[in-house]
Amino acid sequence: QDEAVQLFRQQLESEWFIKVPFILFLNKVDLFREKLPHIPFKLDSEKEKRNLDYDGPECDPNTDYSINGDDENFELVFKATTEYLKNLYESQADLPHIAEAREGAVYTHFTNSTDSSNVERIMTACKDIILKDNLRAGGWFTD
Repeated sequence: QDEAVQLFRQQLESEWFIKVPFILFLNKVDLFREKLPHIPFKLDSEKEKRNLDYDGPECDPNTDYSINGDDENFELVFKATTEYLKNLYESQADLPHIAEAREGAVYTHFTNSTDSSNVERIMTACKDIILKDNLRAGGWFTD
């Protein structure tokens, strides 16, 4: 995960992309949902460290969660961890040396490429982003 965040930050810093909005797709949310109850999200061991600044709820490895949307406890953990990941990536654009130069916004979407309704929703959002960016560039739209 650290390498992915670092690569994303490098793209944000690139002179080629400084004026364009980023649409970040965090794909395979269905696999994340399946693994979350079994693999610790926050880990601080001698072998591996990840998400050390995460302070939200975590799954209890001794609990059998339902991951299909009807387990309130699991959904709280899922929502908190996905929000953490979204903020982790979007906060890269707020780093002072990047924020001073960047003109384009970052739009983040969690996706599951096999869910056609999700893909349709995201494509609609992408068209909206592109349209607003073009209207903004022409002076027809302000935030």
